[in-house]
Amino acid sequence: MALKHKVRIAIGLHEYKHINEVVDILGQMHDIEIVADSEEAYHTIHAFKPDIAVLDYALSKIHPIELYEGIALAHANVHFVICVTEENYRIAQRVWKRRASDFIFKPFHPAQFVNDINKIVRNVFNFKEIEELNERIKLLEKELKNLRIHL
Repeated sequence: MALKHKVRIAIGLHEYKHINEVVDILGQMHDIEIVADSEEAYHTIHAFKPDIAVLDYALSKIHPIELYEGIALAHANVHFVICVTEENYRIAQRVWKRRASDFIFKPFHPAQFVNDINKIVRNVFNFKEIEELNERIKLLEKELKNLRIHL
């Protein structure tokens, strides 16, 4: 998959000891911003404008559903991914029903996390490609309509 541009990803993982390893790997392909807590995530998303926000359910200060809703209001194009344990599966379902793009189960090994993120990046990239193609179709339809009028 050849991306036209680097995907911007904000990552907030609560007490994840392999964060530097994950950032080193993902940073080779994408623009990464790390956040320490949900409040910082909210501000970073407004400033960094990521394509994807990967946030741990355990981030402090703002409940993940409230955080997602705040992000979705201001940045509807951010794809939201929540990291949860199996015990928090119901939370993941609630967030997913509210248009979260995906969720990732914890605990995860760095290689597994990178694979999961890359799958999500491919999905986001495909989604963006479809949006671009739909816009091109609309423009072509408009041009065709104008041609018919002139003929």
